[in-house]
Amino acid sequence: MHIRFIQATEEDQAYLLSLRQHTMVEHLEREGLFYSAEQHLLRLQQDYLCAHIVWIDNKKVGLLKFSCQEGQLDIKQIQLEPSCQGKGLGRKILQHLLATTVHKIAVLTVLKHNPAQKLYLDMGFEIVGDDQYEFHMQKMSTDIGENIE
Repeated sequence: MHIRFIQATEEDQAYLLSLRQHTMVEHLEREGLFYSAEQHLLRLQQDYLCAHIVWIDNKKVGLLKFSCQEGQLDIKQIQLEPSCQGKGLGRKILQHLLATTVHKIAVLTVLKHNPAQKLYLDMGFEIVGDDQYEFHMQKMSTDIGENIE
């Protein structure tokens, strides 16, 4: 399996907005967050320089927003095409990201009722705090080093 992260361009925004609406609305509404199309677009554009299209074996499968600065890997968003969910691809993508970035700590947030939380816990992320809607999670680099299959 060949995984690549390609920097998103302006031309990718329509695809990424559609992906966001197909993957996030259900989870956001479960939290009581009802976003307009404009609010989704604003969220998409936030940290857009960190947005990467995820390709697996020459097939576009989703979005990964991340940055790595001063030893911290900040995983801002991961969204997979609905047809790609539930197949272990999220785990493989995160394993690849963790294995190919130099960092001391990886951090992310997850909506409290998003089933992806289980994946993050299974991968060794720990809940270190929360706010009204999200859990704040982290994984120290000493825990990182899963083999990429």
